[in-house]
Amino acid sequence: VAFFVVCGVQFAGPLESYASMQQFYQDNKAGWSGFTGSLTHDLFSGSYSYLLRNLYLFIPLLTMGVISRDVQSGAIHLLNSSPVKIRQIVLGKYLGLIGYNAVIMLPILLLMGTGYFSIVNAEYRVFLSTLVGMYLLSCTYAAIGLFISSLTNYQVVAALLTFLVFGILNVISFVWQQYDFFRD
Repeated sequence: VAFFVVCGVQFAGPLESYASMQQFYQDNKAGWSGFTGSLTHDLFSGSYSYLLRNLYLFIPLLTMGVISRDVQSGAIHLLNSSPVKIRQIVLGKYLGLIGYNAVIMLPILLLMGTGYFSIVNAEYRVFLSTLVGMYLLSCTYAAIGLFISSLTNYQVVAALLTFLVFGILNVISFVWQQYDFFRD
């Protein structure tokens, strides 16, 4: 629900702003022919970058107990005694996270659909490529969170370590960029 609210605010704000600008220009400029450039990019680029910068805040809450909860409750002994390999257990948990990530992307798809039908000649390729990129990034974050959840028996420690790793990955592109060796 929190992710849906954040997405809604980030997508509705610029859409409302551009709609009021369009109404103002239509009322006050007789020969105004519309916005120049890619309205799809201009309208949603700020929202996309905000969601990509803050997507890592939501994933650790999903992955913090995926494996550590089973270890702490003793359910891992049941799973180990079943005719299922550890690889299959981890793959099943990861597929569950991937499915949940698809559900998380549904509000973004809904808001992108609203933008697509609100903009004349909207560029659907921009919407689709952004959605696929966000989904793949969330799946990568889920894999990292699943791995960290397997390293510790405590959910809080797993969540904090996942937040720490995601924070480092989020700022690593800004570290030592003035040096050619690191930038290249």
